[in-house]
Amino acid sequence: MNFEPEKILETEPFRSFLAAWKASQKDANQPPRREDISLKKFSKHLANMAVMERMDNGSLRFRLVGSEIT
Repeated sequence: MNFEPEKILETEPFRSFLAAWKASQKDANQPPRREDISLKKFSKHLANMAVMERMDNGSLRFRLVGSEIT
């Protein structure tokens, strides 16, 4: 099996998700901050997306889980 992650990321749905992600970043080396994320930018991905928030104690809390995720 020939696995080339770079080529996979150039296909849909990954390409449009990464474009929305990069558009939300202020610093390319850091993930976007909560206030910089607009779910409108990710609307076509929401059914297959899980959004988690890191709490002050370091734990993660699910904030949104798409309808296609079981």
